[in-house]
Amino acid sequence: MLHLKKPGLAPEESDRQVRESVEAMLDDIERRGEAAIRDLARKFDH
Repeated sequence: MLHLKKPGLAPEESDRQVRESVEAMLDDIERRGEAAIRDLARKFDH
């Protein structure tokens, strides 16, 4: 059988990575406030 795509991360692993990323962003916003939000805007709103 020929496979055209390789399997990605297991859903549980992907969910864990997303949760950790979001938690880190929220922690940064708690600590740095609007400066963190401006940095995130620069990062995601090219």
